Amino acid sequence: MAPPSLLTPVPFVVGQTFPYDIRAPKTVRYLSKVATERRRERVAQAIPRHYRRDPSIAARWQAILQDLTESIVALQDASLPLAEKIRKVQQRVGLDLPDQLVAILLRTSPATVQYGQAVLVQALIASGSGV
Repeated sequence: MAPPSLLTPVPFVVGQTFPYDIRAPKTVRYLSKVATERRRERVAQAIPRHYRRDPSIAARWQAILQDLTESIVALQDASLPLAEKIRKVQQRVGLDLPDQLVAILLRTSPATVQYGQAVLVQALIASGSGV
């Protein structure tokens, strides 16, 4: 049984049931954010984690921190302009450190700089030696 043409008026009387069923020709799907997030979490948990830790990364950063500390302490008492000290530190360490950071480190006491290096090395070791 097919409904009458959509162009003809439908005789509908309030309180009476309609003489035929109106059905959608296809199913309408909607996106559920909750269901999508649950599925995303299940998929993420199902993926095995295949990686290995590379201890050379932590060793490299420890060497960089040691070099930075040594160059800062060595240049703190040097009779050079501040800009020259900053340039020398940046060249020796090989990192793109902001000038302001190097200037602050050059004005910091050697004991504080060495303490900062020790804390950062402990954080490197605690983080699991890099990825």
